[in-house]
Amino acid sequence: MCFGAWHATCFFQHPKDKFPVLAVKDLENSLVDEEYLIDDDLARFMIARDGDHLMTPFQCENCHFFNMRSRARNMNSQEDELLAICIRRATIDSFWGRERSTVSSTLGLAERLLADQEMLGSELEALPRQDPYPESDIWGMNIVCGILIRSLDKGKNSVNVQYETIRKLRSMYSNFVHTCADGLGPSFVPDSGMSCTRSKNVGAQVV
Repeated sequence: MCFGAWHATCFFQHPKDKFPVLAVKDLENSLVDEEYLIDDDLARFMIARDGDHLMTPFQCENCHFFNMRSRARNMNSQEDELLAICIRRATIDSFWGRERSTVSSTLGLAERLLADQEMLGSELEALPRQDPYPESDIWGMNIVCGILIRSLDKGKNSVNVQYETIRKLRSMYSNFVHTCADGLGPSFVPDSGMSCTRSKNVGAQVV
């Protein structure tokens, strides 16, 4: 049975999602050729792709909701519905951190690896198991949803508030985490170049 999460074409933007979504052509001072802007991917930030789960950690909004609230989602609650919409938006955004061609290439390589293992008669799994995640908000989805809600505010010189304004909320959260006992753990620098700190309670938070 499909609950709208286990097939890429089923995991799409929620019909009530009103969050602003930028296309490549909306980016100022873009280095992308104009010809590419005309052929911009119309599904960008709108739908998942086959292979996204091979590159980006994934949980459906119901699992995230339970991990964030320690209870099941109330389908009759407007607050619960809004949170579920935020979670799905954040998940799709994370998927689109990789271009369609990159995801497709990764999927093809994974399928080839599994086929080669089968040809060799291997009884071992070619890829590590993707076991369930801990029942807590280790991803920082709570703060992500707060940032998304902030993006709905009206801007002074545009329809919506600018990203540079929204990101101040992330900085505030980072500063606060460092005042907590659990926020004094070791820091590291990922490929993005941004410093991160890992805590057993607040997860890996971008700072």
